[in-house]
Amino acid sequence: MHAEEFKTKVLPLSGSLYRFAKSFLHTNAEAEDCVQDIFLKLWMRRQSLASVENLKAFAMQMVRNLCLDKLKRSRQMVEIGHDLVEPNKSPYQQLETLDTMSAVEKIIQMLPETQRTAIHLRNIEGLDMKEIAAITGMNIEHVRVTL
Repeated sequence: MHAEEFKTKVLPLSGSLYRFAKSFLHTNAEAEDCVQDIFLKLWMRRQSLASVENLKAFAMQMVRNLCLDKLKRSRQMVEIGHDLVEPNKSPYQQLETLDTMSAVEKIIQMLPETQRTAIHLRNIEGLDMKEIAAITGMNIEHVRVTL
């Protein structure tokens, strides 16, 4: 598939793909990101798209799968927060803990990428300093300072 054919067959699907993604993700920015990711994946596969019988259905399935992956990842983050809530606390205390976790997560999202990555690898994935250094390309001391 050439660029002109891609523009005429794939790009017009953007409206329906966006609305479908928004039905899963509920925010404009996430839905737009999802559609952009799908367009990129379709562009990378453009040579094999000729064999696809129904391009719209194929693209919608890709959107669905990507949205479900995103929701699954966000649900895992919520489950991590729920794991930290002690069952013997009152419902008020449990709610307070979850609210605090949510606030901390929002603050972490405002950090620079290197700090966010280091925090995620350390606190969520449970990696040690050496593993974080190997993944990020930083030395161990820089990882400590970043954390």
